[in-house]
Amino acid sequence: MALEDTSIVSYRNFPDKRKSPSIKSTHFLYQNLLEGFAGFSTILVLYIYISESLKQVAPGDVAILTPFILTVLPIFVTGLFGIPMILYEKLLPDIILNVQKTLKDFNFPIIKIPDFNDLKN
Repeated sequence: MALEDTSIVSYRNFPDKRKSPSIKSTHFLYQNLLEGFAGFSTILVLYIYISESLKQVAPGDVAILTPFILTVLPIFVTGLFGIPMILYEKLLPDIILNVQKTLKDFNFPIIKIPDFNDLKN
């Protein structure tokens, strides 16, 4: 955490996309190293977990499903949550127009969110 506050090396903004700005500081090398290690170690631990659990279970036993359910189900459920999020992102401009039209019909003022550069002053 101390390295995050030292300085900003690069800054990328994505105004046309709904994406957070990408800020790189002097800690980005360490961050990338730790993220890569976390991804690799997760796959390694899942492999060890499945292989060791298969050694403990007799062939044809129902308990063979437990390690597969515990490892595959979170990935499957995350994928299921991804489908509505993709649809939401695709339909967001239409949703915004419908909400603004409905607010205009009820005589509510349209709220314009100011740009970050307008807030500097």
